[in-house]
Amino acid sequence: MIFSNARVKHLSLARIIIFTILIVDLLLDDLGMNAFWKVQNFHSYGVVRFLPESALNFLLSEAGLSLFHWTYLVVLILGLLGIGSSYVVVAFSLLGTIWFHGMARGFGGHVNHQEIIVLHCLFFLFSPLAFGEVSLKQLFTRGQNIAYTGVDHERARIILLALTFWVLLTYFFIGVARIGTSDIRVYFTNTMVTYVVQHCHKWNFWDISLAENILNQIWLARALSVSFFFATILELSAPIAVFVRKLTPAIVGSLVLFHLSIWVFMNIFFWQNLCLLILPLLGWMIDRKQSVLIKPKIIFFDAKCGLCDGFIQWVAKADRKSVFKFAPLSGVTADRQGIELSSNPNEWTIVLSDGENKYCRSSAVIEILKDLPNWDFVGDLLLIVPRFIRDFGYRCVAMVRYRLFGTVEVCGLPPQELREKLLP
Repeated sequence: MIFSNARVKHLSLARIIIFTILIVDLLLDDLGMNAFWKVQNFHSYGVVRFLPESALNFLLSEAGLSLFHWTYLVVLILGLLGIGSSYVVVAFSLLGTIWFHGMARGFGGHVNHQEIIVLHCLFFLFSPLAFGEVSLKQLFTRGQNIAYTGVDHERARIILLALTFWVLLTYFFIGVARIGTSDIRVYFTNTMVTYVVQHCHKWNFWDISLAENILNQIWLARALSVSFFFATILELSAPIAVFVRKLTPAIVGSLVLFHLSIWVFMNIFFWQNLCLLILPLLGWMIDRKQSVLIKPKIIFFDAKCGLCDGFIQWVAKADRKSVFKFAPLSGVTADRQGIELSSNPNEWTIVLSDGENKYCRSSAVIEILKDLPNWDFVGDLLLIVPRFIRDFGYRCVAMVRYRLFGTVEVCGLPPQELREKLLP
């Protein structure tokens, strides 16, 4: 799973990306032009319809639109700089974003899913952690960094995972919606070519129209028809990029190419989506960098358990990066680390220590797998299973491990080169 090694500062980087998108979106939109429309043409849905007509007239006037523009811009800049209460700034940013899209599209326009997803991202920033160390303010000052605990970093990782998963889940929803509103035959027709022809001749701010002569290019028409099917498969598989790190670059890179293709062929530029795709790549790069600078870790195990003995031998052989050392739970090293054992050996659990944190039961197994080449994806997939279910299964096996796998007097790490990894 990506962001396994993320810190609070990485959540702050995500905040900078989101608020930058909102600021650019506001600056690109000529909101003041709505003042030239008649108020009667404004589709006041929801709570807006309960506003007095005089208030609505002012809000949609040139002065009202200008006031909102600058107020909303100031709030977004505060969010970008990490200034003020996170709850207050994010709350006003949410209200401002909803009202901005309501006014910008209230005269018969359409709010696209790429704009809605950025709005959704704001909900994940309702946390003081989102206003952490990294901000543009920190780039120009030498203020002291805030001290964060391990729990803070863990919460930041959870928020980043949830935020990134939601961004990629929107692609899954679009793929499901396409399948639900059509049938398999749509992929064997000229549907994609029809879409391209319709959109490439529409005027757009990002006017490229590379496919204007698509009807005269048979090879291009066939390529687009085939790509329509694979684009749907890509959308359905997008959320996997969060859980399987090895697939993250391939899936996210394909999504980037997908958006660029839509831009050059159909004049539809999902620039917000392209910016948000930085998030899964950021998570992948953080883990990749940490894997290069990985710290030695100690696995504490039940030295008398046949199952544990076999698992440790397997880990020692698969540990090509020499990440792990091994120590018995009842040994001196475990005692120095403050590991307390239950009087009942059935309650003993494997423990992984990285110097800062200790992981037990299924969490320890997952952390071990994540540092083993060719097995890290298994650890990522196991994280999908809720912890209480994983630990329940672990306890069930632990209670019968002696009966099923027997006991050993001495843990065997036969290869001579691995014996130096065994601690007392």
